[in-house]
Amino acid sequence: MSLTNHKRDWEDMAALDPMWAVLSEPERRNGRWNPGEFFSTGANETARLRGKLSGLGFPDRFESALDFGCGLGRVTRALTVCCGEVIGVDISQEMIRQAQAFAPACQFIHNPYYDLRIFPADRFDLVYSSRVLQHQRSTKLILNHISELLRVLKPGGAAAFQVPCNIPYLHRIQPRRRVYELLRAIGFPSRPLYRIRLTPICMTSASVESVTDVVEEAGGRVLSADVDDSCPGVSSRFYCVTK
Repeated sequence: MSLTNHKRDWEDMAALDPMWAVLSEPERRNGRWNPGEFFSTGANETARLRGKLSGLGFPDRFESALDFGCGLGRVTRALTVCCGEVIGVDISQEMIRQAQAFAPACQFIHNPYYDLRIFPADRFDLVYSSRVLQHQRSTKLILNHISELLRVLKPGGAAAFQVPCNIPYLHRIQPRRRVYELLRAIGFPSRPLYRIRLTPICMTSASVESVTDVVEEAGGRVLSADVDDSCPGVSSRFYCVTK
């Protein structure tokens, strides 16, 4: 799938149901997320992250942080409690526009690439990504992104990210996503497709072994790979990495 189509899909979701696109709880579909509840999940997630990193010997405060695949800035704004500088990046320009409106004090950047060329190497001492890498269209893309997260991480810094490691066969079929993409490709508008419960959101996995290998190839090492329960029905891991 082309980067242009991938970007189109996330622009669609940013316009249709952005909070559900970020946190796809079935009962929250069709704009049923309350903004206060939605953003409180980012604060809770950040608190858990700080506890995990503290247990691994990292400091409680960081100079600069990257929130990769920031969406509406749910975690970006929460990270400001422990980071001097936080930058959120996303492939969707509309997600970035809305994130900036929700959190005008934060910095958000539209990143229309399959890499992080907009940043130099060793830029951040904290890199975070959750429920993002799983939506790439191939395992290779997941691993390429992990390599990039390590590239922009400072030596001695912390990278924390979530990746499914096994997706049951029925989840891998993803018929609603396939039909959505077919109909969008021939010109159907996104809103009526979404109304009949079609969606472009996909789920992709990468094995623990492949993630560990790419981390080590990028000069890093995996400190932990905890079982993650953020995606019901899918086996997932939450990694903490340094270099």
